[in-house]
Order: sequence, then C-alpha cells, then structure tokens
Amino acid sequence: MPKWISIEVTDPNQPQETATTTEGVTEATPATGSSNAVAWIASLTVTLLLLVLAGGIWYFGIRPNQTRTAAVSLAPGAGAPASAPAGVGVPAPLDDLPAVVATVNGENITREQLTNLVRINQALYPITNGSEVVLDPNTLMNMRTTLLEQMVNNRLELQAAKAQGLTVTDADIEAEYANFKNVYRTDDARLEAALTRYGLKPTDVKNWLRDSVTINRFVAQTAQQYAKEGKPYSRESWLNDQLVTADVQISLAGAANNIPLKVGEAPPNFALKDLNGKTWTLAELKGKPVVVNFWATWCAPCKFEMPHFEKAYQKYKDQGLIVLAIDIRTDNGEPAVRKYLTELGLSFPVPMDLTGQTEQDYRVRAYPTTYFISRDGKLREIKRGAFISPEQLNASVDKIMQQ
Repeated sequence: MPKWISIEVTDPNQPQETATTTEGVTEATPATGSSNAVAWIASLTVTLLLLVLAGGIWYFGIRPNQTRTAAVSLAPGAGAPASAPAGVGVPAPLDDLPAVVATVNGENITREQLTNLVRINQALYPITNGSEVVLDPNTLMNMRTTLLEQMVNNRLELQAAKAQGLTVTDADIEAEYANFKNVYRTDDARLEAALTRYGLKPTDVKNWLRDSVTINRFVAQTAQQYAKEGKPYSRESWLNDQLVTADVQISLAGAANNIPLKVGEAPPNFALKDLNGKTWTLAELKGKPVVVNFWATWCAPCKFEMPHFEKAYQKYKDQGLIVLAIDIRTDNGEPAVRKYLTELGLSFPVPMDLTGQTEQDYRVRAYPTTYFISRDGKLREIKRGAFISPEQLNASVDKIMQQ
C-alpha cells in the first residue's frame, strides 16, 4: 500500500527525516520529497530551534512508518465495506459510509470530511508522487482506515490548540499554499485541474493546510513549554496520554474491531513467542490468574509502572500468577527490549506481538493497557494508563487470585 500523504508534523525529538503523519493528504515522497517536505514544515516551526538549544530532552517518541493506532473504543452499527470504488479520475464513493464515522470527545468526524481527505489524496498524489492512485476496494479501505486514525489523533491536538487559544491567519494559509506549490513545482492551473478532477477546490486544500499549520504550531508550542519546565516531550507520548482518557468512538467498518472487549467474557486467544522462544497461548493458561500488559520501551508511563509488576509477580508467582508483558509491534525491536528488561530487572515473560494482531484483537487504544483474567478464563478488569503504586496494582491482582 502506498504511504498516504498527510499533514506533516515535526516532532522535536525525532530525527529530521522522520516527520510523522497526521490528518490530510498522502505524504509526498518525490525524488527530493523527504528533504523538501521537512523544509516546508520547518518554515512553520522555527520556534523548535529553541528546543535544540534547550537540549537534554530525552528521546522516546515517534519513529518513521510506525503510526500507532488511534485510541478507539468501537461503536456498533458500523457501515458496510465499500463496494468496488471507481478507478483513476473518479472520486472515491461516499454513500457506503455511516453519516458519522467517528467522534472525539463528542466532536463528530463525518463521512464527508473523511471522503474529502481521501479525494485530496487522489488529486494530489500524481503531483507529489508522479503516479495515479488506483482505488481497488482494499486500497480504499486501507486509505480510509489510515486517514481516520490520523484524524482522531489530530482532533485531539486541534481541540487542545483551541483550548489554548491558538489560531492561524488567512495570510499564513496563503503563504503555506504558495510554499506547497513551490515544493512540488506546480502552478495554479495544474493544481486546480487536479482538484477539479475529483470535485475539489483550492479551498479544500487550504482548509487541510489550516489544520496542518495549527497542529505544527501546537506541537512546537507544547514542546517549548515542556522544555522550559525541564520535562521530556514527544508527540507520541503526548497523544498517548490523551488517548488514555479520551472519549473516542469509531463507526467505520474495518477501521478497527467492531465491538469492545467486555468484562465477564473470555478475551481473545493468542499464541506469542517470548524473548526466549517460548510460545505463550492464552487458552492453555486457563486455571491460572493471568495479567496481560501491553507496553513499549518508549512509553514513559509503562516504565514507571514496570517495577510494580515485577513486585507483584514475585509476590504471587508461587500461587500461580502469570504476568505477560506484550511488547507492541511498533516498538524499537528486540535489542531495545532486552536492554530495557535488564535495566529494570524484570523477570516475567515478554511475548512479542510482531504482527500487531493481538494488540488489535484486544482493542488497545493507549499504552500501557492491562487486562486481568481470572482462573476461569474470563476478563475481570481493564486498566488503561499506569498503576501509580504497587498497592493499586496488587488490589487488581488480588481480585483474580481469589476468583
């Protein structure tokens, strides 16, 4: 699948060539695309230079091509999968989607907004990548899913920016529009022809750029504030903190699993190998109390709570407790995981979710997320976010030890 162009967001703690993606068009990668795109965003985020001078900010953030699934709890009644979409030059379909494809803290993301972004991708992809987008059903579903997940994250940032009173002017957007044309060596006539082909106008791109500029300024402003306070910052970590408590509902079929896990029912089975090559299969652990924790090496709250899990494991393991700390697919890889475990002195099993399927099956929407499963194989508690003390964790463990 192509890498869809999105609003570029510069994370001040990641290398310059690894700009992250957010809501919008596909990320352009022409022959000089990466450096040009970074230059384009750099013009908007000059204040980030102050962070370089501040220094000392610990990097634990976003890496290239590893966009985390947005925080989602899933609403029933999702729309049906798209029928075969039209090919090159024909706008993506609209009517097969539910009227509202997601809500973020009560704010709707509509099918018109999502479809508009898909069509912007169709229109701009030839300009930014030199080839057409052919929307077979799978490509359309993947594009919708990817862009919607990015839109969810972006709404959280835009909502926070609005709460801070951050705005951009029309002059800012006109300058950014001109810069976009300059970066991709296009002119008004070619750009407008590409947009018209998919039922779009320049104002549609300018509205997308408005969100882009707003988000970049919010990221820069937030990072600068963290630096002044002497605290580490990464966009990934900031989003993760929001997603722990955000009220997000997804009603787009295929965007994620269709129903949330329910306490009192058996959670999905999995079979994952740990760092020692042992396969852990949940179904085979029935009769034992099991704690399943999803985590990543970059996740600061995960690192905070890991010693609590080690203490609980040492306290209860002789009574049959199994702790499985599942490392997510988009983490830093096995060497980083081994180093992390050694530094923290962790001894419980760490299965690797190399495909991301288990994370998806468990509807993980933020890190850390912990699932408590009793001896009868039923899910008894779901905890999003870190445990603040050993006592808080032990209270949850005690419940499944006694059932």
